[in-house]
Amino acid sequence: MESVTYTLRLRTTLFTLPYRKADYKRYLAEVTDGAEKVGAKAKAQEFYETALTIIRQIEFYTHSALYLGMALNYSVFVYEILGEQNRAMVIAKVPILLL
Repeated sequence: MESVTYTLRLRTTLFTLPYRKADYKRYLAEVTDGAEKVGAKAKAQEFYETALTIIRQIEFYTHSALYLGMALNYSVFVYEILGEQNRAMVIAKVPILLL
């Protein structure tokens, strides 16, 4: 049982870092422009995708508050920064549909 708990904690920790980096880059993209904004957008997208890949490996991830928060933040990024409203709505709805 300890190894399962350790694995869960490790994966949650591994998920948290790219998730936080993605949020930071999203905020940076909101307040910058030019090449810096383009770079921040690309990095935020990369970090959100990495975080999604990691958390999907965690059993019962669909019931995780971290997953829900990250999915909603990611959908805001896609909606406001990338301007892809339809994709953002799909990203926001998926966690709710999986419950």
